[in-house]
Amino acid sequence: MIVPLLVGILATIVLLAGVIETQLEERPETMAGLFCGLVLASAVSACRLFEWRGAVQIVLMAVAAAVTFGFLGLQSGPVADPSLLVLAGAGAIAIFAMILPGIYGAFLLLMLGMYGAGINVVTDLRYIDAVVFLAGAAVGLALFSTVLGRLLDRARNPVMAVMVGLMVGSLRVLWPWPNGVGVISRHEDEIISGTGLDWPAADEWLAPTVAAAAGLAAVLIITRLARDRGSV
Repeated sequence: MIVPLLVGILATIVLLAGVIETQLEERPETMAGLFCGLVLASAVSACRLFEWRGAVQIVLMAVAAAVTFGFLGLQSGPVADPSLLVLAGAGAIAIFAMILPGIYGAFLLLMLGMYGAGINVVTDLRYIDAVVFLAGAAVGLALFSTVLGRLLDRARNPVMAVMVGLMVGSLRVLWPWPNGVGVISRHEDEIISGTGLDWPAADEWLAPTVAAAAGLAAVLIITRLARDRGSV
């Protein structure tokens, strides 16, 4: 179970890493818009996977969103050169999102400012870093799959409500504040950092908006098709 999943994740990253890195460097705002749409659509889809019973879930979601939004404001920007320990931890945390039902797998990496750094590990052929990241993911999967299974069995509604809140709060580091994509430019004066609430200029709205709408629509359509086939 663990090995096939990790192989699939690695194959996807290797195939798409070059394209994603190029787009992150050349079109950071557009990519942030795309990720914003993906995360927002995942939040909407996740809301359909549990029952809303009373105000408890709403309160949990709101608190999780507010805490996440505030906490991410403390970040100074993406992580440019993470240590091996940080990479292992990022792998363990990232896999947690990937095994959650209806959750966009990379959103925790976006929150941590590790998405761009993770892509760079692949494109720069840093094999030791890649092995450490995958080892962290394997350990995280082995630990979290059991814990998560028990949590969802015993308290599915509260757990899913908190995860939806985390996703909503994580939008702080995405469009229209494109810092969560973790852009690590090779040009010092082009590094995107900070999580301030600065809005883009009027002439910079179109591409991110279209990308966000495309990401949102794609996830919702795929989720709908999967649900119609009885797999979601």
